[in-house]
Amino acid sequence: MQLFVILEQVHGVIPILINAKNDIEKIYGFEIQDEIAEMATRSVVMNDMSKKIEIINEDIRNLHKNEWNKKFDIVVTNPPYKKINTGLINESEQKIISRHEVKCTLEDIMFTSSKILKDNGLFYMVHRSERLVDILTEMRKYKIEPKELKFVYPKKNDDSNLILIKGVKCGKAFLKVKNPLIVYDENNKYSDEILNIYKKDNVKNER
Repeated sequence: MQLFVILEQVHGVIPILINAKNDIEKIYGFEIQDEIAEMATRSVVMNDMSKKIEIINEDIRNLHKNEWNKKFDIVVTNPPYKKINTGLINESEQKIISRHEVKCTLEDIMFTSSKILKDNGLFYMVHRSERLVDILTEMRKYKIEPKELKFVYPKKNDDSNLILIKGVKCGKAFLKVKNPLIVYDENNKYSDEILNIYKKDNVKNER
């Protein structure tokens, strides 16, 4: 793949992990909050990845207006999970923006992704399980067809709290529900699948 973009909540470590595990020419990370964008940039520099990863302090709602249109092969996003005025509101403005749809809604993510992805481009999202119906509705509204869905469970007998979803811009209708991902085993240690995901990572993260 030639180009790769991560929308919102970049935090530096996410594009670094993706770069470490994939042969991608260039990764762009878009983050609306100044402080988080600066922190992410420092993490990229610390890991000597400045040539392959670029953090851009920008509101994603502006991306469709410029040179980013239909530029990207892949979009990965970890957007704010909560609707405005729902759940517990943290006093930190930074955390409010990161967790609640104050400056970036689910629809904003789908609209922008549809605009900047090439036809047949890939879309990956991690989100809360409780928002699944909203997610599928917005994906189809903006011609990102859901293709794969994976439920994440903290433990085997818990309810799912997260979902991992893959879509294809202008793809054909067919959804595959994959085996679940269990985060912790019965001894409260990371499961074998989680360990397999992270075992090769050696990342310095600016905090």
